[in-house]
Amino acid sequence: MIKKEIYKKDNKSSKDKENQLILYIVFGVLTTLINIAVFKVSLMIGFNYTVSNLIAFVIAIIFAYLTNRKLVFNSLANTSYEYATEFFKFVLSRSIVLAFEIIGLYILIEFLNINIMMSKIVMTIVTVILNFLLSKLFIFK
Repeated sequence: MIKKEIYKKDNKSSKDKENQLILYIVFGVLTTLINIAVFKVSLMIGFNYTVSNLIAFVIAIIFAYLTNRKLVFNSLANTSYEYATEFFKFVLSRSIVLAFEIIGLYILIEFLNINIMMSKIVMTIVTVILNFLLSKLFIFK
């Protein structure tokens, strides 16, 4: 009987992890689409790729925080202090990844002469992976 209970808990834990990953992918794709769409529109308006990336980042980070907080990682933050700490960690980690993305875009575009949109897509894949790991291990643990 005890083994069955442990087995059930392990299955639930494994299923929860699987659901979390699926939700992260779904909301990550939506965040990414928002990010790329805002980036493209900003370029069309006339901003350079760095400013366009910053605008896309701000809009995407707000969407990502709201969806990741409750729908993906089931944050248990209850107090104003906990919310503020969580949001600060989220913005800090995303800002570090943004700096990494900007450097990556610069290298891909300016030194390797890779198309701007292709560079954005490559760096987006890298940032999605980094953001998941930071959210899982640092922000919503």
